[in-house]
Formats: sequence, structure tokens, C-alpha cells
Amino acid sequence: MADDFDIDVLVIGTGAAGLSAALQASDDPNLSVVLVDSEDHVGGASAWSTGIVMAAGTEFQAAEGISDTAEELSREYQVLNNWEVLPAIANRLAYDSGPTISWLVGLGAKCTGIIFAGDERVPRAHVFEGLGANIVDVLFAEVKRRRNVDVVLKTRVTELLRDDAGRVVGALAGDEKMRSRATILATGGFGANRMLLKEHFPRAHAADDWLWYVGPPSSRGDGLVMAAQAGADITGHDNGVLRLRANFTHENEGAYLPGWMVVVNSQGRRYMDEMSPYNVAEAVTSAQSGPVFALWDDRTKREAQPGTTAQHRKVNFPEGHPWEDFVEPVIDEMVEIGNVHVAQSIPELADKLGIPAPALTATLETYNADCHCGRDRFFDKQAPVFKTVATPPFYATELRLWHMPLTAVGPQIDADARVLDRHWNSIPGLYAAGEVTGGVVGKHYVGSGNAYANALVFGRRAGQTAASDLT
Repeated sequence: MADDFDIDVLVIGTGAAGLSAALQASDDPNLSVVLVDSEDHVGGASAWSTGIVMAAGTEFQAAEGISDTAEELSREYQVLNNWEVLPAIANRLAYDSGPTISWLVGLGAKCTGIIFAGDERVPRAHVFEGLGANIVDVLFAEVKRRRNVDVVLKTRVTELLRDDAGRVVGALAGDEKMRSRATILATGGFGANRMLLKEHFPRAHAADDWLWYVGPPSSRGDGLVMAAQAGADITGHDNGVLRLRANFTHENEGAYLPGWMVVVNSQGRRYMDEMSPYNVAEAVTSAQSGPVFALWDDRTKREAQPGTTAQHRKVNFPEGHPWEDFVEPVIDEMVEIGNVHVAQSIPELADKLGIPAPALTATLETYNADCHCGRDRFFDKQAPVFKTVATPPFYATELRLWHMPLTAVGPQIDADARVLDRHWNSIPGLYAAGEVTGGVVGKHYVGSGNAYANALVFGRRAGQTAASDLT
């Protein structure tokens, strides 16, 4: 039977998940591994990433005196996702995260530190030199050293091959049949496919013409479509990451809002700590019934100069991501093109925004009083970023959930990265890892590095499982 196959392990996609899968499968020198990608280069969305990896119980945490365990990460991960992520999946992600960091460093990647990514109990976001692109380079360099791995680029796979018993026996790329004993889907998400977004991620589709996908055009959802055609259970409907941003130029958009702004809903009331990490901002904004707006005054605008943004954010990312969006030159430009409203009074500003003037006036009076006493009575925003909204002219811009770096809908896998059918039986010969999967990244994105950890941990596991199943 083995003679009927050209390949032992076929890996579709060359991002962090695919490269990790190929490396682990090729640890067995007797197995032939083929990596195939639709593009003329490797990396996928992983090369666009900040390259931050969430992990617990690592040597780098210990070196900084951070006490953390995989058990604590798994528990926190499940609680934040309302226990909707399978415990076996959460445990695999958590317990394999630390060893994966060690594995990555052993290949030559350099961890330069750990940061808070949001409101996790302890810092778990491991920062790597050179961002996501360098992690890809490190993985690919090791792939090229493996004699039993072949890389095929500019070859788009569009269909999985199955035998009469339903086993996946390879894939179709154009007219070429690539017959394999094991097939691993690592094709990434579907952020560049508006039709799939409408069907599987309607919250993103609702952003309409504001929507901007932070990723490569190759994220077409090929793996999602192929898995569904093979009978996989597609899970995670409407899951993904949407960052709350203004309609400024894409090049300036960042993940976090500056804490000095005041964010209100369509009733003119604050509803969040403006320094909230993007996962919290997404959750509470999704619960609002209408548009939301960011407000500030002229004094704050004049003080918002390039190079000052870091001190007004709860979380600051590694060098290379300055995100100079809410600074005076950009704000002035947005005023000129009509993306920022200007008014000489709060009632006038409320009228331009279409929200009740008495409510907005009362909200800002309370907020200004809190600024003067140094305590945010309702949301406990950090006092150092308190800036009153008192000096005209006043400014406001609409915010929407439209900045999309990740989709999280796809085939359900088990803890060993086997793809499951609608009855939760594994589909023979089929595995998946990374952004193509559903059910790993849940409704609540747990800090920065959740997606890269998913790609690396389950990419490795897919390669290990595929190799084990063949021997």
C-alpha cells in the first residue's frame, strides 16, 4: 500500500505552523516530507506578526523572577473563554508552550524579554528578536538543513484527495495529484476572503468598507474550505480578533488606544477603561448598541507629539512598532479630510456626533472631576494618563472594530492535532494546526502571543502525531 504514495507527510502552508510541523515530522529520517505553499516565498501571516509567543513556566520567566505554571495558564485560558475551549486543547497549548519556547531557542531564535500583553496574571508574552519574520527565518533555515524535506512554492492546493473509505490520501494542486500517507493543513486564516468573512466572521464583515486585514493576500481560507469538503466539524463561528480603531490611515493604526482619550457610546456615557488591552476593548465594545466615539481637547492634542505615545499606553510592543497614530500631525490631517470632528463646545460636539448633549456634558464633568482628584471612580484608569477635556476646541472621532489581524474559525482538532468530523471522530490521514483551525483561539483572545503559540505548539504536535501514526 505504501508504494501507492509519493509522499509520507504533506504539509500545506509554510507559516510557523507548517514549518514546525515539517520539522517535527522530519525528525524521523525515514519519512519523506513535502512542504507546499501557494506563494513564491515562505512565511504566510506568521511573517507579518510581531513574533510574540505566549508561554508559561519558561526559563525566561524564571530568570526574571516570574512564578508561573502551565496549569495556571490553562485555567486562566479556559476561564477567560467561558470554558468554551476544550480542556484538552487548553492543556495542550499551556503545557507544551514552555517546551516550545526552549525548542525555538534551541533552533537559534533569540528571546529578548517578556512583556505584559494585557491583563494576564503574570507576563507571558515572550518577545523574539526580529519579530515574526525572524522566527520564520529560523524555522525555514532548519527546514533547509533537513535532507528528507522538499519545499514546493507557487503551488496552490485546492482540494483534498480521499479514498473510498474516507481517508485523506493527499491533495490536488492544479492538475497534479500529490498523494500522501498523512496531510497537514497549515494554510492560515481567511482574512483576505470577504465571502468567507461574511459567512464565518460576520462581526468583521459588519465593519464594511472600514475593514482592513492585517495579513497577506494568501489568507484566502483554502484550508477551511478543503476541511469542510472533507467532512470536518467547522467550529468557532464569529471568532477572531478585531481591534478598536479610528478611521485613520492604515499605516498608522496600532493595537492599543492612547489612555488620554475618553471613549463614549451612543448614549454619551463611558463604558470602558480607555487603557484596556485590545481583547477587553473588543468585548465591551461589541456589547454596545450603537456607534462609539473617542474624545479629547486641544491641550491634549497639542501635547500628543510623535515619540510620546508609549507613555500613554498600558502595553508597549517591541521596537519596530511605534504606532504613531494619535499624534498632532496625524490628527490635523484627519481633521482636514473629515475623519475627526471639531467643535467649540461640548453641546456642539454632541450634536455633530448625534448623541445626547446633556449626557455627554455630564459624563465629561464627572470625568474632569476625577482627573482633578486623581481617581477614576468607575473604571480605575491609571491616574498618570488622566487629561481633562476642558480646553476648546474639542475633538472626536468614531471608533469601530475593524482592524483584523486574525480569524479563528476552522476545523475542530483534538489535542494531538487530528482533524475531527461532525461526530468528533478523527478523519484518517488529516491533521491541522495554526490559524486554519477552530476551537483553539476562543472568543476571548488571551493576550498577545496567543496565535503564535497556537501555530508553534499545534504545528509541532501535528508533525509528531502524523509521524507517529505512520510508524
